[in-house]
Amino acid sequence: MNILVTGASGFIGQAFLASLKESPHEIFALDKKKCDGPQNFVKDFYEQDITKSFSLCRRFDICFHLAAHNFTHVDKDSIKAYEAVNVG
Repeated sequence: MNILVTGASGFIGQAFLASLKESPHEIFALDKKKCDGPQNFVKDFYEQDITKSFSLCRRFDICFHLAAHNFTHVDKDSIKAYEAVNVG
């Protein structure tokens, strides 16, 4: 299976990717910035802001959507960004 993990550079994303290291499946990662740690088992990394329109030239069997905006207080100014990433 082809597995895509969004939010791959975040704390949870990196931990989740590490748990897939021994997986027999093809692992793909997506985030708006490249992962810092060594993820040499990841088949491909897509650097993409998910609030912008895009398409990937590959089909995935499973997508673990871990990308998120993290706010301690959601106010009028941040609600649109929060909804675009966490809901949209």
